[in-house]
Amino acid sequence: MNSDRVKRPNILYIFSDQHAARVMGCAGDTAADTPNLDRLANEGTRFTRAYCPSPVCLPARMSMLTGKMPYEQSCWTNDDILDSAIPTWLHGLGATGYQPALVGRMHSLGPDQMRGYVQRPIGDHSPTWPGVHRRSLGVLNNTNSPLVDSITKSGVGQSSYQVMDQDILAQSLSFLKNYADSDRAEPFCLSVSFMLPHAPYVANQEDFDAVKDAVQPPSQPQA
Repeated sequence: MNSDRVKRPNILYIFSDQHAARVMGCAGDTAADTPNLDRLANEGTRFTRAYCPSPVCLPARMSMLTGKMPYEQSCWTNDDILDSAIPTWLHGLGATGYQPALVGRMHSLGPDQMRGYVQRPIGDHSPTWPGVHRRSLGVLNNTNSPLVDSITKSGVGQSSYQVMDQDILAQSLSFLKNYADSDRAEPFCLSVSFMLPHAPYVANQEDFDAVKDAVQPPSQPQA
């Protein structure tokens, strides 16, 4: 193994969408079956006072990339485009010799779909054009591969997001295996960005039965 791998760390960044921090075994949720997250937490450090800069998806994700607050980069809604002149932490890593890769969701609108990443074998699930109202893309209509593929593969009791996440996992494992089998000098930086547990909340029968008696719906105050 090349000594440079020891000098600089490998970076594996795992991101789940709309995942409440309390819904993990390591956070005290006895109904949550999260052995891999629990192991990472037990062998590492948990940040229990990390706060999201925005309740809206795109502004929060763009802040996560740049380290800036939404108002500093004019990203207020899911329809805003981050200025490509604003550097991200991936640009910083690239300048030091890393070749950052992203598998899965980024939710970045506009033509810049890399934001400092140099590899992105699986892109966003849905089209990334600006604006709320979808417009015709002419010959490019219906060519968004992740969306089309996952809908085609999904069956009864399974959402397209679940299929998308299976593809993200498979591609990520392939990336790590290829790296382990190689003699690359530089350490890797891999971001794995899943779609779930984002709505719609569809579970197969086996998973539902495992938690249906352990999870209580939130109580509703009397009107």
